Amino acid sequence: MGAWGLGLFQSDTDYDLISDLDLELGLYELTQKASEASSSPEENQKENQHPTSAEEHDDSEKNRVNYSIFADHCFPKEAIDTVKNLLENGKLTELVAKYEEKMQTGDDSDYIPPGYKLCIIGACAMTLGCHLTPSFINLLKRTYPKNLHMPDSNMQMTKALFGPNGYTNGLAYDFGSKGLIETMESGGPPEEDLMYPGGISMNVQAPFGLPPLFGPARRMRSPTYTEPQYPDDVCGGCGKDENAGMGPLMKCACCKKRVYCSKECQKYHWKWHKAVCKPA
Repeated sequence: MGAWGLGLFQSDTDYDLISDLDLELGLYELTQKASEASSSPEENQKENQHPTSAEEHDDSEKNRVNYSIFADHCFPKEAIDTVKNLLENGKLTELVAKYEEKMQTGDDSDYIPPGYKLCIIGACAMTLGCHLTPSFINLLKRTYPKNLHMPDSNMQMTKALFGPNGYTNGLAYDFGSKGLIETMESGGPPEEDLMYPGGISMNVQAPFGLPPLFGPARRMRSPTYTEPQYPDDVCGGCGKDENAGMGPLMKCACCKKRVYCSKECQKYHWKWHKAVCKPA
């Protein structure tokens, strides 16, 4: 299926991207080596000759190993520390630099934009509890409003980056997204999020997918879902705050609430802000 929720890690798009990142980081190869090391030569030979049957699957679980940039896909739990150490020893910096350059040069050769990839990389690193550099955190603050168009994912990243109870550098963070099985067991997505309300399908709109054609979820077509969702105490256009060396932020002359770091950001954000701007 395409997506079972409007949050982070709730679509095939995100899971496929995570798999691609795992491959790029060499985690598939690491998983294979660890799996071979945890099994005897006889077991490896048997597995190669005869794939594990359903009856044997439970017995093999104790030897199962999986490394992933997404903590929920790591097994056993000790694998999380292995991936975290790998990322903190240079791999995360390399990955961020690669996709930041693609974003800055306007490279759109991939189906998934580099800005979206940076958001998922950052979110995955948070699930592992990685120490994120201030420059990467600032990059995420500037990038996510224009790339996370699903409303729940946007709100999740806003909370992680700005709080309250957001991400603490170096500590594993839970975005609270339900997996597919958990979503099914809880009765499925809310009715208003479904692509086809009233039907048996659990599909909701996926990132970069076609919008719903009818029902309450049609509102996903609205341009307001691409609005930068920054808190009121940082620039409404780019997310910069006064601690970024920008000096005091300028207040909207009308509402005196929304702030901006420059006239350019205020002009860019006006097409959304005008809908909620009220005289102070």
